[in-house]
Amino acid sequence: MSWARKILRVDLTKGTCTAEPLNMAWAMAYLGQRGLATKYFTEEVDPKVDPLSPANKLIYATGPLTGTMASTGGRYSVITKGPLTGAIACSNSGGYFGAELKFAGWDMIILEGKSPKPVFLHIQNDKAELLDAADIWGKSTWDTEAYLKNRFQDPQVRVSGIGPAGETGCLYAAVVNDLHRAAGRSGVGAVMGSKNLKAVVAIADRKVIAQTPETIKMLRANLDDFVKPLKDFFHTFGTTGITSMSALNGDSPVKNWGGVGVVDFPAEVSGKINGGTAINPKMDKPYGCWRCPVACGAESVESTNEKYPYPHHTHRPEYEAMGAFGTMNLMADPDALIYANHLSNEYGFDVISAGGAISMAIECYQNGIITKEDTEGLELNWGDPDSVIGFLKMMGERKGIAAVFADGVKVAAEKMGRGAEKCAMQVGGQELPMHDPKLQPEYHTTYKLDPTPARHTQYEGNKRLGKIPAAPADKTVYTGRGEHHKGASEYMHVVNSGGMCQFVMMMANTANMPTWFNAVTGWDMSLDEMMAIGERISNMRMAYEVREGGNPRRRAVPTRVTGETTEATYTGPLQGIKLDTETLETEFLKACDWDTETCKPSKAKLESLGLPEVAAALHG
Repeated sequence: MSWARKILRVDLTKGTCTAEPLNMAWAMAYLGQRGLATKYFTEEVDPKVDPLSPANKLIYATGPLTGTMASTGGRYSVITKGPLTGAIACSNSGGYFGAELKFAGWDMIILEGKSPKPVFLHIQNDKAELLDAADIWGKSTWDTEAYLKNRFQDPQVRVSGIGPAGETGCLYAAVVNDLHRAAGRSGVGAVMGSKNLKAVVAIADRKVIAQTPETIKMLRANLDDFVKPLKDFFHTFGTTGITSMSALNGDSPVKNWGGVGVVDFPAEVSGKINGGTAINPKMDKPYGCWRCPVACGAESVESTNEKYPYPHHTHRPEYEAMGAFGTMNLMADPDALIYANHLSNEYGFDVISAGGAISMAIECYQNGIITKEDTEGLELNWGDPDSVIGFLKMMGERKGIAAVFADGVKVAAEKMGRGAEKCAMQVGGQELPMHDPKLQPEYHTTYKLDPTPARHTQYEGNKRLGKIPAAPADKTVYTGRGEHHKGASEYMHVVNSGGMCQFVMMMANTANMPTWFNAVTGWDMSLDEMMAIGERISNMRMAYEVREGGNPRRRAVPTRVTGETTEATYTGPLQGIKLDTETLETEFLKACDWDTETCKPSKAKLESLGLPEVAAALHG
């Protein structure tokens, strides 16, 4: 079986670690990771809990395919109530930590309470204990991992933890594992820091989930379903390979969403950070996460640039980091971009939010909302690497006005006033990802209406699944997208609950997914039944959001994003595009059978998905 059938419950207040059986009825209904952990979370945590209080819980969760031979089966998730948004958070990460946790014999870790002093959780197979973290509190994620590997004298020790950002309560702090990979969004690292938990260490004797020869043969055969040209591209260039193209076609936001790629970041500039000619020559070797046939990662040579001294083996930036630090700030220096990404990993920042905060700061500086006195003498100019790197370091050290921006652009705007809110590119408190809805309309709906706002990974228009209605080919046609978006979003819940990477849905024959689940679980699940699991997860999450008093329909989306007030409306590839947000939102909500004013799932829908207790809580 692919489930370990065991949960580790850690009471940080009491200092106890207790094993308990996994609820297999829930596992079969919600798979793992996002779905299963959210089920446990919503059953155990009051919807109105303060995210940074001891009453909030933090859950590490693997999926049924984590640690198996399935393609990209190395993922894990961190689930909690996020302090950045005040809504449920689910942040997903790759690397090797998730597989190691499963190898050690655990499906999930439920962390509750607050330790009276800094600690880390040490897991070695079926044994777990809390150990003193005084020697590593205050250290970067890189120094923490080096210390722990040395302490346990094992280079294969897997570490997931926080840097100074999480310790000091940065509301967009990430949880970083394997030096390069992060459960980045919504402030899960801040919750970890609020509990005085520095890291989770996993050490396992076994290195693969036991499976039959027939299962292994089938899972390996499915590797052949990957689209080879796409696989080769991402293996060679990583996701950073699309940065220049995305800046020019309108996908990447430019100059804090107020500019246009072809004008402010044209080919002669964006080409300077082209993956093949600029970034890759600075890389040493490619690498992949557990069981990944793509291997989109790469590690650098040691920097020779004294201003931007990233070390050997630092990570090639992903697209989101290149967009957040590059196109958003008009920065086109390859060394500075690699260094900014490295610093973010060391501090434990979410790169999307950190880059968005810097963009807002530069715009505020240019408009006189903040001054050189506020920045302690640092000038903030578009396209200036010293501005970006300097302010990033100030946020990491919580110096001057940068300390305000370390709590996110929404908080910064509220504290500064003076028109700063116009520069805050956020939805529901979270900085927007690096994809413009004017190019792909479904992103507007998911940014605004998902219980976790401003997340780009909740939509992927996979055309090979066979169970998702097609969207209109013309991106400026807004009607007829509701059913498509509903199916695509539910499919994403399956991917993020199963233990797989997003590359699976981009490149694999996704009709094989039930086969993978059946092979490792012993089920006989159909594609329809698999999609019903995604719908169940979707409705459970929205019901919890409504119960905590939230209403995604009331969230504001910046007019720059919708095309009402941005330069991109008048020039460039997105010229003249203004989203019909009413049609996009109402058609999606109707397709889901959620109230178009409150987003409340209908009683009939909840009951049909086997959620009568949720229906009773919402509807009486």
